[in-house]
Amino acid sequence: MIPANPIRILFVGEIQSTHAQSWIRLLDGHGFDIRCFAISRGAIAPDFEHSVTYTGKTRLRDWPRRRGLPAPLVDLLSALSIKTGRDLHAVLGRRLLGRLVRRFRPHILHCFGASYGGLFALSALEKAGLVGATRLAVQVRGGPDLLDGLTHSRTRDRLDRLFRLCDLLICDNPENYRIATDHGCAPDRQFERSVPGTGGFDVPDIPPTPPSGRSRLLFIPKAYEGYQSKVLPMLEGLHSVWDQLQPITILMTAVNPEAEYAIRRLPANIQAAIQWHDRVDRGFVMEAMHRARVMLAPSLMDGIPNVLYEAMLGGAAPVVSPLSGLTPLFENERHLLYARNLFPDEIGAAVIRLMDDDALADRIALANRSLLQQLAGRSAIRGDVVTAYRRLALGASAGS
Repeated sequence: MIPANPIRILFVGEIQSTHAQSWIRLLDGHGFDIRCFAISRGAIAPDFEHSVTYTGKTRLRDWPRRRGLPAPLVDLLSALSIKTGRDLHAVLGRRLLGRLVRRFRPHILHCFGASYGGLFALSALEKAGLVGATRLAVQVRGGPDLLDGLTHSRTRDRLDRLFRLCDLLICDNPENYRIATDHGCAPDRQFERSVPGTGGFDVPDIPPTPPSGRSRLLFIPKAYEGYQSKVLPMLEGLHSVWDQLQPITILMTAVNPEAEYAIRRLPANIQAAIQWHDRVDRGFVMEAMHRARVMLAPSLMDGIPNVLYEAMLGGAAPVVSPLSGLTPLFENERHLLYARNLFPDEIGAAVIRLMDDDALADRIALANRSLLQQLAGRSAIRGDVVTAYRRLALGASAGS
C-alpha cells in the first residue's frame, strides 16, 4: 500500500548536475511530487521541470524561473561572509531548507553526496528540530565523498551519525557499501545493489561501431589536473610513446588552466594532434564515446566513474585505474585495461595495446555491452528505485 496522496520527495544537493537531474528523471511519470533544494551554483537545464529552491553564491538571474534569493541579498551575504569569516550562505541555506521541510512535509529527503548534500541536510534538520520528520535517503558519490570525509576529524563523526540515521543508502560501487556499514549504516537499510549516480543508461538494440572500425581517436574526458585525477602523467605517457602511436588524434574535455599550460608546453607536432575543450555538455561526451577507439580516464580515487559506463555504451575501449571500487566488477583485458594514474609507462603501454590490437579492443567492447545492461540498465534500475521509494514512504506516511 502506498500513501493515498502522491509521495513527496525533496532532493538536496547539486541539482545543477546533469547526473542529479538524470536520477530525478527516473521518477517521471510515476506519480511522485518532487521538489529540489540546490546548495551550490550552476544553471539548471531549461527542460528540467521540477521546482528548485536555491541559496548560494550566484545571482538569481542565473536561475531563470527558479525560486531563489534576491540578487542584492546574495551580494550582501557574500560581503558579510568575507567580513565575518563565516559562510552565511550556508547558514541561511540551512534555515531555508528547514522551512521548506516544514512546509512541503516530504515523505523522503534524498541527499546527493554524503559529505555534501547529506551533512548539509542533517545540519538543517537538527537545527530545525526535524530529525525523524522525514525518511532520509543518502546517495554516496564514489571517490572522495567517503574517502576524504571519513579521514577528516571535522566530518567523520557527522558522517557516522548520518549513516546511523539514514533510512536508505544508495552507492555506485560495493566498496562504499562496505565502508558505510563499518561506520554505522545497517545493511538492511542499503539499496539492493550498486547503481550509477545517473540512474543508468538505455542500451539500444543496435550495437555501436566496434573499435576496429573507427579512426585512431583517443578521448580523454577528464583532462584536468586535480587531486582526484591527474592529466599530467597521461600527457607524459603519451609523449613518451608518441612515435609508436602514429597516426593518432586526441580529444580532451574538462581541461583546466594547469592542464592547458601543460598541453601548450608539448612539442608542436603533438599539440597539432590535440583538440581540447573545458566544460562540455553530456551530449558532446556521448558523441565522442561513439567515435573514439579508446577512452582514457585513470584516476587516484573514484567509485565507478560515469565516463566508464559512457565508454561502454558508446563502444570505446576503456583505460582506467585499478581502484577498489572497480576491480571487483571489471576484469583486466576482458572489460578494460588497467593503468595507474601516476605511472606514465603503464598509461602509454595500455593506449598502444588498444590502438594496435583490433581483436582485443573489439572483444572488450563486445563484453562491455552485456555487462552494461547488467550493471546499469536504466529500465531495471528505475523499477527498483521506484519500489524502494514507495516502501520507504510507507514508513513516513502515517499522519501525513
